[in-house]
Amino acid sequence: MKYRIVGACDYKKGKFRDNNEDNYFFDGNYVSENTNDISSVLNISFTSHDHESFAIFDGVGGEASGEKASFLAAKTLKEYKGAHDVVDNMSYIIKANDKIVNYDGIKNMATTLCLINFNDNDINVCNLGDSRIYLLRDGNLKMISVDHTDENISKKLNVLEKSKPRLMQYLGVDSDELSLEPTINTFEYKVGDRYLLCTDGLTDFVSNADIQDVMRTGSCARDIVDRLMRLAQENKTKDNTTIQVFEVKRYNKIPWIVGLMILSFIIIISILFFTTRFSIKDECSSLVEGDSCEFKFNNSKYDIEINDENIIEYKNNRLYAINSGTTEIKISKNNKMVYSKEVKVFPNS
Repeated sequence: MKYRIVGACDYKKGKFRDNNEDNYFFDGNYVSENTNDISSVLNISFTSHDHESFAIFDGVGGEASGEKASFLAAKTLKEYKGAHDVVDNMSYIIKANDKIVNYDGIKNMATTLCLINFNDNDINVCNLGDSRIYLLRDGNLKMISVDHTDENISKKLNVLEKSKPRLMQYLGVDSDELSLEPTINTFEYKVGDRYLLCTDGLTDFVSNADIQDVMRTGSCARDIVDRLMRLAQENKTKDNTTIQVFEVKRYNKIPWIVGLMILSFIIIISILFFTTRFSIKDECSSLVEGDSCEFKFNNSKYDIEINDENIIEYKNNRLYAINSGTTEIKISKNNKMVYSKEVKVFPNS
């Protein structure tokens, strides 16, 4: 079965950030280096058979390290999609991780990853780190990614509760330290489902209840992205924020077929109207015996009746005056008169 998916994406720099370490992959595009915001919400509409992939990245590492890591991850996904019809999650993750680890110039940089792939028969999602993926199905919001963090690290180190726990999975992992273990899940298509990908600039400052409310009540993907970004900023988010929303819709050719049928019907009616509408060319006023005049009408659809054929004769789209006198000419269709006139023929003296 084929489905239509509508998506939207926004990307904003945090209020107290010098640069935006987030990045995204959306409609084959990603953020070039040293770009802080996009001018307007991005939109896309596609089908399940298009095999589209989308992702967000939240760079970590301080200074320009996080920004570079997220940029390399997005750029690698662009290159990967250019060479593959369908994204193999682990294959891409290994490539992106190697690019970041082996980048010459900056060490110890990393980025989170949230990836969603729309395939022919299913949707699969993948994540590393604490950027999240949610699914709204039948009005209920569920987190379908896993936060790869050490939730107990703050207690172990006796630091403030508001301090964020340490990431335990991310792109930029040195294989000597730990192995890459992304969370990967697959979901069936269901019309009405809405998927949300976001960085912690949203989830750290907007409650799950508020996110669920917007996901439920938003009129479309763009409206949801607008409202969530506005909520994050109203709640004074300090972090960079990237949001993507996708809605699964029914793929229905019927509107196109109906449109074509309506157009065909209009054309047929127009043809019938113009070909059956009565028209006449009458150049006959008064005649003299022996004269003729043009009297032309679409006679294939209409019948002509001359009261006295001893006075006027009709043939080959002309009236011929035979004898002097006056007679009436009638034109009808299905016994309904559409034209009549009186013709007088004068003697030829």
